[in-house]
Amino acid sequence: MTSVATDDRSVEALRGRATGVLFLSGFGALWFLLGLAASQRLSLPTACALAAGLVALVAGTVLLRRRSAALPASRLDPEEQRQAGRTFGRVNAAQWAAIVLIAVVLGRLHLDAYTPAAVTVVVGLHFFPLARLFRSPQHHVTGAALVLWGAVCLLLVRGTCCSPRRRSEPEPSSGLRQRSPWRGRSASSGRSVSLASDPA
Repeated sequence: MTSVATDDRSVEALRGRATGVLFLSGFGALWFLLGLAASQRLSLPTACALAAGLVALVAGTVLLRRRSAALPASRLDPEEQRQAGRTFGRVNAAQWAAIVLIAVVLGRLHLDAYTPAAVTVVVGLHFFPLARLFRSPQHHVTGAALVLWGAVCLLLVRGTCCSPRRRSEPEPSSGLRQRSPWRGRSASSGRSVSLASDPA
């Protein structure tokens, strides 16, 4: 995969970054919402705080895109830009394919508790080819942080949420004791009496 130069002061570069922030804000808010629901901490105050943070990020992104109109257009080769767009699409397609595969496989294996952490690792890995593609070293930091976080979460989940369940054995009834029907003895004759027979 070849890398392409980026014109950081062009309107295309700034709008591209604003769009990236917008998508990451949406996915981050959804991820945070799922985490609150899973930890049973989702309430009206936490939901309002999450919504306020999302609105602030979206408002900042919209303002950034409007201000980018005053910047000059990019001076890069249009063919390089198209090639970068195609590579970007392939990287994201591979990321989503891996996410779907992980969700299906772990779901069939009844290891759903591992899915969020595994998806985090995949999302972090997809930043490394993007860092090379766009010559953005900050993507290495983001990718490494996500991979490390996901790996730690995988270790924390192991042996806790997905421990094999023990089959519960039925407890005997407290009022009745099970005895063999052929072991009862008649008090008068000493003969073996079947406790299962009920004289009419």
